[in-house]
Amino acid sequence: MFVRSKPLLFMFESSPHTVTNISSFALLICKALHAHGIEPQRLMAQAGIDPAAIEQADSRLDRQQVIALWHSARELTQDPYIGLKAASFSTPSSFSALGLAMAASKNGLDALQRLVRFSQVISNGSVVSLDQKNGLVSATQHHIVDVAGQTYFHGIECIFAMSLQALRSISSQALSPVDVHFEHDIKAALAPFELAFSCPVYPNTHNSMTFKLDDLLSPHVFANSQLADTLDSWIQENLTQAEDDLLSTKVKKYLLKNIPYGITEQKQVAKDLAISARIMQRQLKKEGTTYSAILDECRQKIACKLLTKNTTPIIEIAFLLGFSDQSNFSRAFKLWTGKTPKQFREL
Repeated sequence: MFVRSKPLLFMFESSPHTVTNISSFALLICKALHAHGIEPQRLMAQAGIDPAAIEQADSRLDRQQVIALWHSARELTQDPYIGLKAASFSTPSSFSALGLAMAASKNGLDALQRLVRFSQVISNGSVVSLDQKNGLVSATQHHIVDVAGQTYFHGIECIFAMSLQALRSISSQALSPVDVHFEHDIKAALAPFELAFSCPVYPNTHNSMTFKLDDLLSPHVFANSQLADTLDSWIQENLTQAEDDLLSTKVKKYLLKNIPYGITEQKQVAKDLAISARIMQRQLKKEGTTYSAILDECRQKIACKLLTKNTTPIIEIAFLLGFSDQSNFSRAFKLWTGKTPKQFREL
């Protein structure tokens, strides 16, 4: 029996990266617009979305493009339930291989665990955790990047409704959550949300959906564990490759290897990666981070490893990491961990 299931993350739990969403969101928004009698081509162009590109399997869109499309759809339709409308057009393949793996799962709990593990297929700007207590299972969304003013709430509503639809499709009985929570305010009547989810809906809290464990254990008659496992392997391989292609990941790998040799200057790192420092700075900003943030993260990782696994003097660790003296290193380390290097070593 599980207690808590952690999401799959790559490299480091707080790894910086470009935030992207699965492109099927754009297709679902377009269908919702069509249902309102609105042609979506102009809105797609305004958001910088190529209609041909989103038809390609496993294509992705920058989060800002998806947000722009949600915003335009909401403004034109004046429909406060546009997220639910878009979700009503979803199929298992709307979540790409993840949706197909969920559809092949042995029961709702198995499917929900896959959603947790591979939630970054949907959006790599957040992860999902799963908690079990007193016969209840709660799936909670957590942001792993700064989302202030960027997350458009209809997208969250759409993901929740799509997830429930996927779980209901493999349940041998009518599946309804115990409750659904959203962190944003809902400036409309809650009745349509409660009808869609078949449970109470609470805004202004956090993003979560809770089920009875027994309901999730209802067996799926058409489960295919071999297919689900094959899809799991394919998903993990593709997510890892996508992360490896990011400049922030390449810079991080380089620094973890070369900081012990005294290489910390951005110009040197950029030169060795065959890119100009200016282009590096611009690309890292696009990926939601900076060179100094990555350098600090790598210094912290190396420092923690050295302080834990050997007796190297703290002053030598400071110089190894490129600090001019031990006091500067100690201040930085306490900022990172809340403890001085000496306190950390004594734990």
